[in-house]
Amino acid sequence: MSEPLSAIPFPCYALMNNACNGGVVLPQGDGTVSLALFRTEDAVKKFRTAQLTNNKFIGPCVKFNWDHELLLYLNALPAVVTQIGVAPEMMGGMYMLVPVSSMKAQLQKSIDDPKQP
Repeated sequence: MSEPLSAIPFPCYALMNNACNGGVVLPQGDGTVSLALFRTEDAVKKFRTAQLTNNKFIGPCVKFNWDHELLLYLNALPAVVTQIGVAPEMMGGMYMLVPVSSMKAQLQKSIDDPKQP
C-alpha cells in the first residue's frame, strides 16, 4: 500500500456541507463515514455537477496548499469521520479510501521532516 500522501497532491480540496459547519462526507456501506477530498478543481466541479443533478447543494470549497493546513482540518473532524474518500467525483465508480489516522500521521511526519520523500 502506498503512503497516504502519495494519493493526495497539494493543493487539494474539500467541500463544506450545506450548513457550512463541516466537510461533505460520504457514507460507506459498512456504516463508517469518509471525508470527500479532491485532487483538482476540475474534480470539485465534476462532483458539484453530479450533486446538482441529484438536486443536492454543496457549500463552498476549501483549498489546502500545504500539509499543515490539511492536518489542522483533519484534526478538527468529528470522530465519526474515520476515512478520507480521495477522488469521490468518480460517482458510481471506485474511489480510494485512506484512514484519517494514517493520513494525519503521514502529514505530521512530513511537517516534522520536510526533506523526506
